[in-house]
Amino acid sequence: MRLKIFVTILLIVLIPTFIYGEILHLKDGSMIKGKVISFEGDTLHFMTSFGSELRIHKDNVLRIEFTDEPMAPPPVLGGPTSTEPGSLIVRFSKMKLTSKISVHRNQDREGHELENAIEQSLTISGKKVFSRVDTTTDKIIYKGPETVLKNEFKPVEMRVGMPAGIYQVKIAIVNPYVEKYVKSFPDEPLYKDVFVDAVVINAGGFTVVQVGKRRKRLGLAGYELYAVTSN
Repeated sequence: MRLKIFVTILLIVLIPTFIYGEILHLKDGSMIKGKVISFEGDTLHFMTSFGSELRIHKDNVLRIEFTDEPMAPPPVLGGPTSTEPGSLIVRFSKMKLTSKISVHRNQDREGHELENAIEQSLTISGKKVFSRVDTTTDKIIYKGPETVLKNEFKPVEMRVGMPAGIYQVKIAIVNPYVEKYVKSFPDEPLYKDVFVDAVVINAGGFTVVQVGKRRKRLGLAGYELYAVTSN
């Protein structure tokens, strides 16, 4: 089986300052703003605009766009500010999400696999600070001329340092590349998200958002995400 792209962007510490940098374009379609630190062998060291260092293999890099545009951390919606950051932690109850796409007579299987990718993301006050994209095929089901590709996905914990304040938080798990083969999904494309409108981050402390899933209505197979916040 050909090599799959599996990219994780995990932001640990947010530096509340403006920096100049570049835009890193990955082969899975992700774009990351920040600054190139160095190359070591096949590994690119990249400091994101949120202050965390990523180590990315060169085979996952499409291109680097240089820019002199200043970048800033997510805006604080309200509340106190402090030079000492707090922490936001997003945890998931035990859950596994799946996405299935049907390929007719293996026509453009590679394109179908890409559209069956699953992305987990965290957006804070309108700025995406975490993106994890999985393009793997975990199970293949043959049904006559149709081949069903199944992608199984387990969300991971997300952690980010932030200045004290009140933020809007969006957590999403979706099929991000659904364009050409949207009708090839036996079920609807995966799109699950949850908003938390007033997440309070205290200086030196941490806030936990626990995400779970529940049925939309009793007896139905469909479900939605929900979030519970605690300090």
